[in-house]
Amino acid sequence: MPSTPSPFLESISRLMTVRRYSKRTIEAYLYWVKYFIIFHKKRHPSEMSGLEVEQFLTHLAVERKIVQITRFLQDIIPAFAEGIDV
Repeated sequence: MPSTPSPFLESISRLMTVRRYSKRTIEAYLYWVKYFIIFHKKRHPSEMSGLEVEQFLTHLAVERKIVQITRFLQDIIPAFAEGIDV
């Protein structure tokens, strides 16, 4: 049985489709948003603040050795969490 898609992730996908992002870009961004949510024990981004974004980015830089973090991860996750149409 397929899992029910998240309305939150669907809204991100729809917005990116309207803005003509490529399918691969949308898939990559959705991967990172899911990873962010799972990293914080499946809490909805609207329940989190900049502190959680900072913790996630620090985890990526220190534990995963990912130094170059896209602007998307820094800006769009908090914006969606606050309900801002980026």
